[in-house]
Amino acid sequence: MSEERERHAALPMLADFESASELRAWRVEGGAEIARTVGQATSGQAALQVTLATGQRPAVLLTDPPPDWSGYTVLRADAVLFGEAPMPLTVKLTDRIAWRDPAERFRTTFELQPGLNELELHLTE
Repeated sequence: MSEERERHAALPMLADFESASELRAWRVEGGAEIARTVGQATSGQAALQVTLATGQRPAVLLTDPPPDWSGYTVLRADAVLFGEAPMPLTVKLTDRIAWRDPAERFRTTFELQPGLNELELHLTE
């Protein structure tokens, strides 16, 4: 089974980073860097560590997301922010349906606080 099919078969879990091969499903832009880390996970043993460059528009993208999100109402993610200052995090979801119809795109911004942030995106809003 291809890695893409394995990821889609694991739905509703998009990624848990327990396997180092999962990093191949992600792409970075704007000076962002990603790495798999062990010990910072809120579920399982591994997590994705993202380092952002200052002064640029960094982005981390799932390269082959599920083709249709219409069966889902909530996306949950945990984010740990190191440091002492809050930071905005914009999340944009664009599946294959949204590429054809921009009105179907989902975008929201969270204000991350230092420490653990439990993010919940209501996809029906």
